[in-house]
Amino acid sequence: MIRVAHAHCFFQTPRRLDAAWGAYIFFGRIRLSDGLVTLTRKPVSRALSDGIGERLTRHDYTKKYAGDEGHGTWIFEGYMHSRRSLVGRWRSFGGSEHESIGGIFSLTKVEEPPARLY
Repeated sequence: MIRVAHAHCFFQTPRRLDAAWGAYIFFGRIRLSDGLVTLTRKPVSRALSDGIGERLTRHDYTKKYAGDEGHGTWIFEGYMHSRRSLVGRWRSFGGSEHESIGGIFSLTKVEEPPARLY
C-alpha cells in the first residue's frame, strides 16, 4: 500500500488583480498528516507568466524574475482549521531595501466569491 504524505500545489494570482496586488506565483505543499501548509510566493513578470501553469518546471519558477521591484520572496506557513480556514505566519526574504519582515495571516474559504473584486 502506498501512503501519501504530502500534496503539492502551484498557482498564480489572477490577471485581473495584478494592478491591485501584483503578479505572483505560489508553490508549496500540504502535509496531510496534520494540515501544515507551506507556500512560497515569488513575484513574476506577466510577460514571463503566460501559460505558466502549463509547462513550467521547478527550475523556471525558482529563478529571479523581471519585475521583482524589491518585493522578494515570501514564505507562508500555517495550519488548516475546520477545513475552511488557513491560519499562520509569513516572512519575507530578499527585498532590495528591507530587512526580513514577517507577520500573521488568516484566510477563509467563502461559499460564493464576491461579484466584483476591485
